[in-house]
Amino acid sequence: MKRKTLLLLFGVSVLILSQVSCQQNTRKKTQQEQSVDSLDLLTGQIREDSANYRLFLSRSRLYLDAGAVNPAFREINSALSLNKEDPEVYSMLADIYFVIGKSDDAIGALNKALELAPDRVSYVVKLARTHMMLRNYDLAYRYIERALAMDFQNAEAYYLKGLYLLEQKDTLGAITHMKIAGNYDTTFYETYMHTASLLNKLNDTSSIEYYQAALEARPDDEQALFLMGLTYQDQGRFENALECYERLMAVDPGLKQVHYNMGYIYLVEYADFQKAEASFRQAILIDPGYVDAVYNLGRTFEAMGQYEEARRQYRMTLEIRTNYDLAIEGLNRLDRLQQ
Repeated sequence: MKRKTLLLLFGVSVLILSQVSCQQNTRKKTQQEQSVDSLDLLTGQIREDSANYRLFLSRSRLYLDAGAVNPAFREINSALSLNKEDPEVYSMLADIYFVIGKSDDAIGALNKALELAPDRVSYVVKLARTHMMLRNYDLAYRYIERALAMDFQNAEAYYLKGLYLLEQKDTLGAITHMKIAGNYDTTFYETYMHTASLLNKLNDTSSIEYYQAALEARPDDEQALFLMGLTYQDQGRFENALECYERLMAVDPGLKQVHYNMGYIYLVEYADFQKAEASFRQAILIDPGYVDAVYNLGRTFEAMGQYEEARRQYRMTLEIRTNYDLAIEGLNRLDRLQQ
C-alpha cells in the first residue's frame, strides 16, 4: 500500500499528537508537583537572601515553564533591578517576550545578552532559532553560520541549517545537516524525527533507523513509536508494525488510531477476523464516532459471514457520515449476496 493511501487511512501524526496520553498526564502532574516544591524552596531562599538576583531568575524560569507569564515577568524584572550585567537575565527575558508575542523585544533582549557575552554561542544559536521561527531566513542563516564558525560541532546550529535548507527546497542538503546534528548530539530527538520524516518522503527505508534513534533519546515516545509503526506498515513489515503498536498500547491504551491500525492489519493483511474485530471495537469504545473504525468493523463482520451484523455497522456508519460511499457500497453488496 502506498504512503499516500496510508496517510488517508490512518491520519498519521496530527491525530496522535492531538491525543493526551495517560503517561503524559502523569508526567505533567509530577512536574507540577516538583515545580511547587521548587517554588516553595526558592521563596524561602529569597526571604533569606533577597539581594540574590539568581534566585529571582530561577523563579522566573519556573513560572514560565508552568505557563504563568505575569509572575515570570515580575520575577525577571526583580532580577534585572538587582543585576543588569548578567546576559542570562536578558536571555530569560527574551523567552518571556517571545511567549507573549513581542518578538522584536525578544530579539532586542537576545542582542543585549550577546553584547554582554559575545563569545557565548548559545545566544547566537538562540537568535538563529528565533529568526527561523519568525521566517527571517536571511538573518537566521547569518546567525547559523556565525554559530558554526564559533563551534563547528554545535548540533542545534546544524539542525537549524537543515531547516533553513529545507525552506530553500534543498531536501538532500537538509537531511545531510540534520544527520550531522544527530552525530554530534545523540540525544537530539527533534533532528532524528525530522530526518526520518524527510527520508520517508523520499521512500528511503533508512528512516526506520532515525525513528529508532529518536526512541533511544526518548524511550517509549508516542509519536516516534506511532510513525515508526506506520512506516513499517507502509513497507509491508507488518509484524514490526504490530510490535510498535503493542509498545504504544503499553504506554497508552487509549490511542484510538493505534487500535484502528492494528485492526486494519489483522483484517486486510492477515485475515485474522477475531483480532480485527477486537481492535476495531476498542477504537470505537474510545471514540464512538470513529467512522472508519465503525465501517471496518462492518467489513470484518461481512468477511466472517455475519451479514446482519455487517449491515448494522454499515448503517451506523451512514448515521455518522451520510455520504460515506464505502458503507453504501457495502449495503448494496450485502443486498446482492442475500438475494
